[in-house]
Amino acid sequence: MNIITPRKLEFENVADFDFDGTLDDLDLEAPLEIGGGAAYTFSKLVIEADVKWVNWGNWGNVDGLDMRILTGIIMGICSWRPVPTDHKTLLTEDAVDFGLTWRF
Repeated sequence: MNIITPRKLEFENVADFDFDGTLDDLDLEAPLEIGGGAAYTFSKLVIEADVKWVNWGNWGNVDGLDMRILTGIIMGICSWRPVPTDHKTLLTEDAVDFGLTWRF
């Protein structure tokens, strides 16, 4: 499980957003995020599921966007296969991921 508290990110001299010839600063705010997941391994196959909840509702509206709570479900399947011993890594991964997101 992970929790990311609301945060303000400030970047200096990012890009020339107003085309005046000088680099502008960029201030971003991000909402509260809570997530978690689980995985189960069968022999060389790993099945995983993750859930992420993002509280855009307290973040406010931006340029007419109606921001609300976002819940995402991500599921994945990975298969592991051994690599020949003359390689430096022991495992390699073949993965297929899919996801679904909906708004309340």
